[in-house]
Amino acid sequence: MASNSTIIECRIQEALEYLQENSEATVTQVARDFRVPRTRLYARSRGVPSKIGHQPTNIRFTDAEEIALCRYIDRLDMVNLAVRKEFVRDAANLILQARAPDGAEAEAGVVGKNWVARFIRRHGYYYVPQKVLDAERQYSENKEVAIIWFSKLEAICAKEGILPEDIWNMDETGFQIGVGKDQLIIIKRKRARYLGIPTNRELAIAIKAISTPR
Repeated sequence: MASNSTIIECRIQEALEYLQENSEATVTQVARDFRVPRTRLYARSRGVPSKIGHQPTNIRFTDAEEIALCRYIDRLDMVNLAVRKEFVRDAANLILQARAPDGAEAEAGVVGKNWVARFIRRHGYYYVPQKVLDAERQYSENKEVAIIWFSKLEAICAKEGILPEDIWNMDETGFQIGVGKDQLIIIKRKRARYLGIPTNRELAIAIKAISTPR
């Protein structure tokens, strides 16, 4: 489906052809008839080219350099390292410094404060909030650590004669009595809603255990 800018550009081309064939027509009237912006039609009739399909003049990096920045982001993400805006900005500035002639690093310049945001949108990336994860839990999610742990577990099970159906996985969760999920409501106004319940701070703990079937 053609974008709105492309549709307007097609109408401007038709309006320009009409102006060339009808010298008595005015830009204002033709712009109204073809439903295009009068100022844009006037500028195009004076030889100002369209910006559609032209490389922006403020692009500071080549295609190869931007691809290298994308690979840098993807590589960090693949090894589960948080990619912050500062990392992308520093990498871009290093490219500018490396491109500068010897002894002219100070004149290489740096990217603007909004450059990273435009780069992110241009290449289809997006921001997600970074969540806090306990260091020990993050360590336990390491694939190599998990393989070593299960190898030790397998050795212990073989030594002690523990069968798969004898292994149970257990987890616990706590909740406050009298407070459940049925208190959720849907409203349009962005204000807090409270539900009056008897004062009860008694807690209960639920334990779940799962084992393979015999």
